Amino acid sequence: MPFTPPQTPVIEKGAVTGQRVDEDTGSSLFDDSAGNSTTLDEDAFTGGKNANRYWLPITPIEQKENIFRSYNDESGLLPPNATLLEKVSPNSDNSQKYERYELKSERLRKYVLSPQIFSLKLTERLGVGANSYVYEGILSSRGGKQLNAAVKIPASRNRVKAIENEAEFMILLQKFRTESGESPDSFPFVDSYGLYYLTRDDFAMIRKKDEIPCLVMRKMDCTLTKYIKECSKKTEGDQIVIGVDCWWKLCGTLLHALQILRELRSVHCDLKTDNIMVTDASFPRFRVSDFSSSSRIEDLTGPPETTLQFSPPEFFNIKDGANPSTQTDLFSTGLILLNAATGKAPYEAFSFDQFYLVTLIKENKVLEVLERETINILRSNKSIAQLIRMLVYDRCSLDSAVIYYNRNCRLHL
Repeated sequence: MPFTPPQTPVIEKGAVTGQRVDEDTGSSLFDDSAGNSTTLDEDAFTGGKNANRYWLPITPIEQKENIFRSYNDESGLLPPNATLLEKVSPNSDNSQKYERYELKSERLRKYVLSPQIFSLKLTERLGVGANSYVYEGILSSRGGKQLNAAVKIPASRNRVKAIENEAEFMILLQKFRTESGESPDSFPFVDSYGLYYLTRDDFAMIRKKDEIPCLVMRKMDCTLTKYIKECSKKTEGDQIVIGVDCWWKLCGTLLHALQILRELRSVHCDLKTDNIMVTDASFPRFRVSDFSSSSRIEDLTGPPETTLQFSPPEFFNIKDGANPSTQTDLFSTGLILLNAATGKAPYEAFSFDQFYLVTLIKENKVLEVLERETINILRSNKSIAQLIRMLVYDRCSLDSAVIYYNRNCRLHL
């Protein structure tokens, strides 16, 4: 969120800042200012082209046993009966010293990475929000393998619920990928590797006796916000800022993500350039991240946590009070694609006046207030401009957007 141009607040929850706030606010996962370009070695734990490089903590137990048997054969460090879900004994020194936060469901308890198999060391801070800190970490196995990961740490014990909700949603996505047979290379969401308990010995901001769960995720290169900014420095004239081919690839990833969310009867609620991650800038791949606002439709209980500039007009209709839906996520997708095409965030020139900005959003004036330079880019790329108009102005359906994409992307991919 700190780099969501033009840096205006998050609806209901507040923007991520460098300071703690009292509201129950949402948080963006990564702070671009860290400038970290480390990517995850997907093969590191399984060590080979034929291994299951997309293994996750919810992998069926027979696959886990095969994976860990290879560690034991190579290093002899793992006990024969070790499993991913092995817990610390209630009589251990660890349980006497700390008050472990009890997770709300058995599904989450099974998602915990065992300290008998894994260790996690935090390195540098990537970002901070009112709900959580995000650090880069090194996740090591007893077999000597290491991964760079992004670790989301609750800002306090009473903020763990947000981590639980996000972990539950990521488990839902991983279950879908496993059951659908979706290819790891095409799955449009950032991976989570599980939950891991940390104490003050690991992170100084945790209370003295607390042992709280943190979310361990795949480390990506940067956010789409930063990627667009870097591409803008190299783009001239009426060119699509991130490149035409790259734009269509981004479009396909986002539409695919919405199709999966719709099938799961779920909504993201906070789609924006900060929450789209990029890996391998020379041949970029895009992944949707940050599910702190996401929910199953039937589980929605109140106003969505969303970011002002990427919000649909109906969220500001006090009389009707529209709920999040595939259609509202699709509108936000249109604004992401507009930003990626032009290099300009929605309503960027109007960030100085929040009241006027809200008026523009309520009246859906985003295409009417574009600068001349931005308009020239869209005029020179008619098929891209047409799809953006369909999403943002015509408010077309997801199916219509997918049909249009399939007809036009073949020339570029």
